Amino acid sequence: MISIVVSEALFRHHPGEDEGRLTARRSAIVSTEGLAALARRVELGDYLLLGQGADRANERERPSVLAAAFESVVGAIYLDLGLEAVRAWISDVAASELEARQPASSLVSPKSRLQEVGYARVGAAPTYRIVSAVGPDHEKHYIVEAIIEGEVVGRGEGRNRREAETAAAAAALRSLDGRRA
Repeated sequence: MISIVVSEALFRHHPGEDEGRLTARRSAIVSTEGLAALARRVELGDYLLLGQGADRANERERPSVLAAAFESVVGAIYLDLGLEAVRAWISDVAASELEARQPASSLVSPKSRLQEVGYARVGAAPTYRIVSAVGPDHEKHYIVEAIIEGEVVGRGEGRNRREAETAAAAAALRSLDGRRA
């Protein structure tokens, strides 16, 4: 439902934009990170009731927890007040994202951009290698390298593999941009 509401709103705000850019905008908003940002905006984490272990592990700040909570609130609004209320609330909470004029490239994930750069420069997609994964399962810390054609082009850290890969891709893009200059 969130995806549909965001798609409609983006189409209204950017009627002349092509389908690919609208899709990139929608994907950025409805991604785990995007929904977590919206949840932070309304301070949703402050209202989550967590068990002691989850509270100590600061789970209320995890993007996946915040995104799930945001989705739950949207579901509750829909059940209580209907689709129009969901449209109004999301339009209000996500106004800056819906109205943003940033270029579409800034909306594409670092991993997708690095893949495009890899293909454009050497005809190969990047691969990612886990350098380390340390800590208990509920609190692992990952270090990942982004590799293109056997060369390490970026390194990133995160609380899960995907987060670390995204950080590695972002570092690789910065590094590759520096080489171009």
